[in-house]
Amino acid sequence: MKATTVIRLLHLVIPWLTIFFLPKKSFNKFSTVSVFAGILVFIMSILAIPFKWWTVEGGHFKKLLNDLTFILGPFFIGT
Repeated sequence: MKATTVIRLLHLVIPWLTIFFLPKKSFNKFSTVSVFAGILVFIMSILAIPFKWWTVEGGHFKKLLNDLTFILGPFFIGT
């Protein structure tokens, strides 16, 4: 397993391990907002490809994989 894959998996899993410290009521209350914000950020990252807002080494697949890892990991839990 490559180091980048391990880092990507840790980037996805570690924020979800902190969910146990959040009150259940707060998580349920704000989870819909987190999903909506995650969808908006994912749409922005998809639109970044044709409009060339930024580039990432490794092509479009690596960019979307990195973006999904961030959106489903720390962004969702942080939001």
